Amino acid sequence: MNVAAAQCARRAADAVMQSTPGRTCWVAGALGPTNKTSSISTDVNNPAARGTTFDEVVAGYYDQVRGLLDGGVDVLLVETIFDTLNAKAAFFAISKVFDERGIDALPFGVRPDPDRREVPILASVTFIQAGSDRGVTGQTSRLSGILFRTCRC
Repeated sequence: MNVAAAQCARRAADAVMQSTPGRTCWVAGALGPTNKTSSISTDVNNPAARGTTFDEVVAGYYDQVRGLLDGGVDVLLVETIFDTLNAKAAFFAISKVFDERGIDALPFGVRPDPDRREVPILASVTFIQAGSDRGVTGQTSRLSGILFRTCRC
């Protein structure tokens, strides 16, 4: 499904750029969100209960990344991050695919080098409310900061 969607968007972007010389269009491929949480208990009577495992989430994101890249996206967007462990799984999957394909992560807005394969990565994140150190899920901003500082992407 991701391959077909990315190909459709790629065709549309290419058509616009061809009909409007000098205009640049980017095709962004969105990953997530999932309907599972891997860091919050799904059972109030069992704090260790989870709806999924980290490896299962990585596998799902891995397939999404491969399909989006195969379809021709220019940018990857990890969207609607509500669970920092799921987000870490998404970035881990992206890193795994990039390593396999020799792709470098690139800050968005920086022109890719035509001699190298580079793909920008964006993230849609819920920010912490002023005066609080917790996000929507109750995870602390410290945990979110650790995630983004330690992620290779």
